Amino acid sequence: VYKRQAAAFSDFWQCVKAYLRLIGASFQWPVRQGGGPGPEIVFHVLRPRFIDFFHPVIQRLGPHRCALFCEPGYGVEEAAARHGLKVCVRTKERMRWRFLGHPPRQMLSFYSVAAASLLDARGTLRRHRPRAVVFAEAASFPEEMLARAAQSLGIATLRLQYGRAGLLSPGYYEMPHDKMLMWGEGFVSRLRGPSPDCAYVVTGSPLMDRLAQKDSLPAEAFFPGEGPVVAVVSQPECASISRHDYATLANIVERVLGANTELRVLVRLHPADEATDFDRLAEQWPARLRVTSAREFPLDAVIRASALVVGLYSTVLSEAAAAGVLPVVVRLGARHRVFPSPEDEGAAVLVTTPEEAVESITSLAMDAAARQRYAEAMMMFTRKYFGPADGRAVDRIIQQIESVAS
Repeated sequence: VYKRQAAAFSDFWQCVKAYLRLIGASFQWPVRQGGGPGPEIVFHVLRPRFIDFFHPVIQRLGPHRCALFCEPGYGVEEAAARHGLKVCVRTKERMRWRFLGHPPRQMLSFYSVAAASLLDARGTLRRHRPRAVVFAEAASFPEEMLARAAQSLGIATLRLQYGRAGLLSPGYYEMPHDKMLMWGEGFVSRLRGPSPDCAYVVTGSPLMDRLAQKDSLPAEAFFPGEGPVVAVVSQPECASISRHDYATLANIVERVLGANTELRVLVRLHPADEATDFDRLAEQWPARLRVTSAREFPLDAVIRASALVVGLYSTVLSEAAAAGVLPVVVRLGARHRVFPSPEDEGAAVLVTTPEEAVESITSLAMDAAARQRYAEAMMMFTRKYFGPADGRAVDRIIQQIESVAS
């Protein structure tokens, strides 16, 4: 009986604390006086890997003008220090209380979290006073709150496309940004429906800039030997990729290695992938299989080193098609069909069974003429979704940021 009473009181107290945070959310705070001007441009970073995405832009703008805005506790501060970048950490604001009409009981916790998050974001922005806030993808709850806070303070916001919006989550609806910087018109069409009031600007993809430089490492930089290289891109186990799906992809790789002794396989792990299936295969085939990550080699180097790129539904499959390297899409179920689908536009090979995958990979990797038949479709796919391939995507991104930050 005591335990039930204690649990009930705990739930009640959590509800009270949530309500207290809610009723303080509309209070306006004076700006604290800092020791000098804050950064002109703030880049919101959810995880350390976003620093690598923003780094070329920050270097061109000038690190002295920029800072990273992050949530505490995700390792961003340590990663920023390695790059020599300034960090503005979101801080908690003290609140004074005033009475507000409360929302329905079942929504109290959500409203309180949203209100407190908005207040924290406003407080940090008011303290540093940037001219613009730049986001990557910006489809998460913290990014939405920060963008709304910036909007309420008259601070410009820009969203840089980071992914492909394969699944349109609620974060993609009614986005509040002043400018949406997109890779290509195909992605503009994708988001214009759920977010019709934004100003869309096609800049091209920074990945295409790196590919245009044509200075990627050769396949021998990954591991020595002869024979075509097949890149396999992993995705972590999630709602769309079951443990069985992941094991099936690893089994396909093992069967490919056994079916053709000339092929080499380069596995690029997703940053969130913690499975060890491919590590075990690397121990079994040390001379012909290498497991690598984003920290070892850049994506453009992995793509250029390969004759084929194989995966379930990774974004890299679309980027491989844009780079002119034929993707092989392993679709084990309808859940693996995600926008944009290069296989639906003739820019990739679609396989639906492990047997079909092994046969297609082993034959296409050895037949350059067969891969060349997909070249025109891949070029059309590139223009539609990745925009101009003239090496000036970062230039256009910087121009748009300067236009609102000046």
